[in-house]
This record gives sequence, structure tokens and C-alpha cells, in this order.
Amino acid sequence: MIMELPLLGVEDCRAVVRQLDMLQAHWTDRSLRSDRSFATLGRASYLDVCALEADAETAYYANLQASNALLRAHFQPLYDRLAQALVGTLGAEVVLATTLAIPGFHLFRGRGIAGAGAAGPHFDIQYSKLRLPRGPITDDPLSFTVALELPACGSGLDVWTVTETDFNRAFAAGRAITLDDMASRRTCAYHPYSCGTVFLQKGLWLHRLSTPGPVGETDRRITLQGHALAIGGAWLLYW
Repeated sequence: MIMELPLLGVEDCRAVVRQLDMLQAHWTDRSLRSDRSFATLGRASYLDVCALEADAETAYYANLQASNALLRAHFQPLYDRLAQALVGTLGAEVVLATTLAIPGFHLFRGRGIAGAGAAGPHFDIQYSKLRLPRGPITDDPLSFTVALELPACGSGLDVWTVTETDFNRAFAAGRAITLDDMASRRTCAYHPYSCGTVFLQKGLWLHRLSTPGPVGETDRRITLQGHALAIGGAWLLYW
């Protein structure tokens, strides 16, 4: 269910963060108060396609080429290292998607970190609403996070012993109405992130972002985010 792979050293993480800070003009402000307490660099399908009232054509597909080109221009060595690390674990070729947004960055600051931690549990099923390349999905979906900078109190992921199949069966039988209802009756484990480590979640497990302690206004939570699908003999990395 959960795997961790070493990827970057401390100085590597700092170098990526410095590059991200230099690209602030390209960040997309996702915060409710327009205070940049939550931003992304890159398009994110869960926000630009799956969110209520999202215009996928305008917010996601129309921006793919420019967004992907910017990310590859500045972070191609990072993507290469990520793909190389994943190949050994997944046992197949790992490539960046060409018709979807490639993995991008979450940038939370201060109140944005606390707000993200208050979000409800979910499954990473955003791919069901995307225009995927032709061919069957031949393995369980994969989601990953690489922490680059974390708040002083740390941050990580709450994961419940609930799969999407578990919930669908319980819902059909009338045993659960909401994800919160299901989560309240299953075991939850907190998995802390460490900077420079690839944190992998294989399969559709119920989870949410978690920050266990008080957050200061200057704290930041900066991560590389993405998903992967096995299609056509290769794992396609996207967001």
C-alpha cells in the first residue's frame, strides 16, 4: 500500500525550492482569499478538471503544452531522477505523459497548510475524468509525493484501511453513506513525510493530507505531486 524511496539530498531539495521561488510569477494562486497561501506550479487534474464548475478545456487542456514545457525546462533533471527511481520499484518503463499535465508542485504557506489539513478523506480517482491514452490500465493506479520543504511540526498523510471497492460495496449495501462515515469505522495510520523521499501510494486507498501540529505563518509545505497509470507497457506520470 505505502512505499518510500530515497530520491534527493538536503541540498538537492533546497535547490529545487530556490528554483520554484524564482518562478513565482508562474504560480497559480489556488487560495480562497487570493493570498497565495495555496498555489500550484503546473496544472492539476483534481482542481482543473474534477472540481465543481471547473472548465477542463480552458483550465487544463488548453494550458497543457505551455505548462508542461515550463516545468520540463526547469525541472527535467528532477523528472529523470524520479523516473529512474520508480523503474526499479515498478519493473517497467516510466515516462512523462504527453497528453496530460505532468507532475507539478503544491506550494502551501501558513494558513494554507492548516486549511489543507482540514480537507476530507478521498480516493485518487481523478483519472476517470481525463482523456487518457488508448489502451487498458494494467495495474493499480499510483500516487506519489516528494516533500521538498515541510513545516516545523512536520506533515504527511493519513491513510485508512479502506479501498474504493470497500466503500462502493458498503454504500451499495447501505452500511456507509459518506467517506467520513466509512473512515470513522476503520483504522487510520499517519505516515510522516521526509524531505527528498518519494512517498508512494499504490492502489485506491482512502487518505488525506495531514499536518499534526500548530502551523506558523512563515511555515511552508512544498511538494512535488503526481500520479501514474500503467498503460501500453509503460507507467505514465501525470497530475
